[in-house]
Amino acid sequence: MNNRTVIRRIKKIEDIIVLHPKEDLVLVWSFGSEDEPHGKYGYRKFHVHTGFKEACTEEEEHEFLLEAYERIPLKARKNVDHWRSFQKFLEHHRCKCSLHRFNKNSRGDEIQKLLGNYEEVVNKVVNRYFDDKKTAILSTES
Repeated sequence: MNNRTVIRRIKKIEDIIVLHPKEDLVLVWSFGSEDEPHGKYGYRKFHVHTGFKEACTEEEEHEFLLEAYERIPLKARKNVDHWRSFQKFLEHHRCKCSLHRFNKNSRGDEIQKLLGNYEEVVNKVVNRYFDDKKTAILSTES
């Protein structure tokens, strides 16, 4: 028997024995460590056959959260503040890791404003206590 025949027979045996799934199984969950890839609301995918981990897209997360929101009874939604609207529900479930904590719309604007105020105060102090040569003026005059 030559090498090609042996290789061909081994490949046929492999095709019979080894499972080749038509579709990759994907598990989706919303918990785990911060260093794993995850989306804006913490959802992540795990591909079972390949072991590949990836973040869910924001559209997929909206679908999952909308399904979860619609399963909450209307009476319960009225009693819990962060369930009263879907937007509040989304903000409550937003990921709080260091990557997603400061979004541009809410906390980012506040931080930029505080940094601007900080720069103003520093400039005033520098202008008041330092001369043009950037040496400290050590007098107590105002």
